[in-house]
Parts: sequence; C-alpha cells; structure tokens
Amino acid sequence: MKRLSIILVMAVSLLLGSVLSVSALNWDWGGELANTSGYLFADGGEATQEDKLSLWIDGEMKREKSTLGFRAQASYLFTEDRAYLLDIDELSFKGSFPAALGTSSLVQTSIGRFGFSDPTGYILVHTADGASLNLLFPQVHFKLDGAYTGLLLNPTSDIRLSAPDLSEQADEESNTFGPKRFFTQGQVSFIDVGKRLQNWVFFGLAQFDLRDPEGGEETIDSQYWGTLLSYKFGRYLYHDGFLAVGTSQISSVENTKKLSLITGFTSRYLRKDWLDSKIAFYGLVATPDAPVEDIDIGFDMPFGLSKFRPLNKPTLGLVVDPTLDSLMYSGISYSLRPFLNGSSPVMRRLRPSVGGRAYFRIYEWNADWMDLDGGSDSWFVGTEFDAAFTWDIVSDLSAGLTGAVFVPGSAWVQDADSDFMLRFELTARF
Repeated sequence: MKRLSIILVMAVSLLLGSVLSVSALNWDWGGELANTSGYLFADGGEATQEDKLSLWIDGEMKREKSTLGFRAQASYLFTEDRAYLLDIDELSFKGSFPAALGTSSLVQTSIGRFGFSDPTGYILVHTADGASLNLLFPQVHFKLDGAYTGLLLNPTSDIRLSAPDLSEQADEESNTFGPKRFFTQGQVSFIDVGKRLQNWVFFGLAQFDLRDPEGGEETIDSQYWGTLLSYKFGRYLYHDGFLAVGTSQISSVENTKKLSLITGFTSRYLRKDWLDSKIAFYGLVATPDAPVEDIDIGFDMPFGLSKFRPLNKPTLGLVVDPTLDSLMYSGISYSLRPFLNGSSPVMRRLRPSVGGRAYFRIYEWNADWMDLDGGSDSWFVGTEFDAAFTWDIVSDLSAGLTGAVFVPGSAWVQDADSDFMLRFELTARF
C-alpha cells in the first residue's frame, strides 16, 4: 500500500510537471463542427437545431516506459433556446506506468475533467471533475473512481435524481451550475475466466447529495451494487448480461428507504464476411414505484420497491423517452455496409440500419412518461421502429439520417395516433 501511495504521488507530480515543460510534449490539435437538426411530428410538431464547435489539444510525453498525457477540449454550443453556451468539455492529465507493480502490471491514472461510466452503461455515463485509478494485471483488473458534479454548467449537467435537481434544471438564471453531488465507484474485473466467459465484473457505486436541505426539501443518497458477465460463443456471437441492485435514502418531510432492481442483456452477432453485418438483440427490466402496502408476498417488507434511479437518464427511445420505472423492453437492430465490395471507396463507408423495440409496463404500475388508458389492464405500452444510415463521406466529413415511429400499444390511450421523428446530423473535423 505504501508503494502504491508513492507511485500515485509521483504520477501526479510527473503529470503536472510535464504540462509545465511544454517543449517536452508532442502536441496535436484539432476541432469539430457538428450540426444536428430534427423534427418531432407530434402535438403540432416541434423542430430542433443544435450547432456545436469543439476545439481540442493533446500533449504526450514518454519517459522511459511511462507515458504522460494532457488533453483539453472546449466547445461553443448554439440552440434555438440559447444563443451561445461556452463550456470546458474535458481538461485531464493522464499517466500510464508499465511494470509499476510487477513486470506484468500496468498502472493508469487520470485526474481532471473527463468521462466516467459504470460497466452496464445504464447507471452512469457522464463527465465530471475527479480522478480515476486503474491497476491492470493479466488475470484481474481493479478500478477506483471519485468525482464531483457541482462544477458542471447547469445546461450540460444531466445528473438529476431528486425533485430539486429537476426544478433547478429549468431555472438557469438562478442556478449557474448543476447539482452538487459526489460519487465514488469501485470495480473488480476477472479476465478470461473460462473457455467462453471473457470478463466477469463486480462493481459498486455510491453517490451523495451535498445540497443543504431547506424546509423539508428532498435529498437523495443512493448506492448501486452489481455484476456483469461477458461471453463469447464461437467466432461471431458475443453476449453480455448484468444485474444491479439499487438502494436509496430519501430525506424530505418523511424519511424513506427504497430498493430497486435492474437487469438486462445484449447479444451481438458480428460477421465481417457478410458485408460487415452487425446484428444486436437486447432487453431490460426495471422495477416500478410500488408502495409497501401494494406488495403482497406473505410477509411485511421494511422498505418500498422503487423505480431505478440512475445518476443520469439513459437513452432508451427515439420518439418516446422512457425512464427506468416499471419498464420491460426488448429490441433488435441490424446494420451492414452494402457496397463494401464495390469499387467506390466513398460508397464502401455507407452503413444503413434498421431496428425496433417493444415496451411493456410491469403489472398495472405506470411511469411518468407513459400516457396510458386508465381503464386498461394491458401490459403492452407500444412499439418503436427506426431506420437510419451513417456515412463517412471522407475521413473528416460524416453524415447521418435517422427516422423513427412510435406505434401505441393496447395500454396506451385509445385515441392516440402514431408519432414520428426525423433527425439529420452532419459533422466536419479538422
């Protein structure tokens, strides 16, 4: 432990020293200009447009076996609701130290503002200000993260768990920065466990609400414990499955404790020899908000069953915007490069795709995003279909077009029509 502490102190010192020694670093820089325009054909129609200019700079220096790096990225964002938003997307110092804890080890450190994520991708995928430590050995990997979210600008922060978090999101004039939360995460990954089991991950994540409550204002602390298994069957089939348990302590006028569950899977069938075909099948189940008195399992429960509360809400639809609340859904997608064997290099990079997903509620419990028929006991919420293409026209210019339709199911209000969306994306890099 003492040796590890010394390594960490040396790593941070070397990283900061390398930035001060500008001439010792190999520098690279570039930028990206992206436009996203969309239209939602629902409730009279709604058009959206977003233009973003990003500039980045990288610095890297090698010292014997070690590698030290620096990266910064800033952006200017224009939307119809906001004339400009200037932000720092990333500002990080990183180090890589082979053989620091033995000949076959690798120590990686990161500090600053950069992206954090959990193994499932459903609990946390967000930028924050903090540090990360990775200890990599041939058969096992360890990871430890810690970060603070209160310095992120309010419009760019999606860390929203409590009612005050959501109300502050709508009041940008009074709230310059996003919610003040601290999170920490630990992971242990076992590599090449068996013939088919490639990776077995155990993880724990906890977040703490640092807001000072006023007058019974709601605060939420939460913890997440889970495991993820990654398999490979044969040459082409990959399968990931996970289970996570969430606990939360909600302080307001009445203090309550909640338990939630989420489980899911993703199967991918990848065939380079079939025009680079990619087939994916996925599914997910998340618990509903169910008071203790609504759960009859033969004995009294000391807690309530709750919707799953991720740190930031994952994207689960294109037309509709589902939350991890009383949700069961499954979907399939397929993409290929139809001109892969053609003579035109430009056409070879065209990738069309199609997909669809079905949404169900659990029993008769509803969620906020659902517009359901109050008299229906059906579980079937609806189906969403999409078609798209992505196209790397040249190395520094790409385009994409996505269209989707949501068809209401038997649990939806009976007079509802299908809703449509269309989105165009164009990105130029320099």
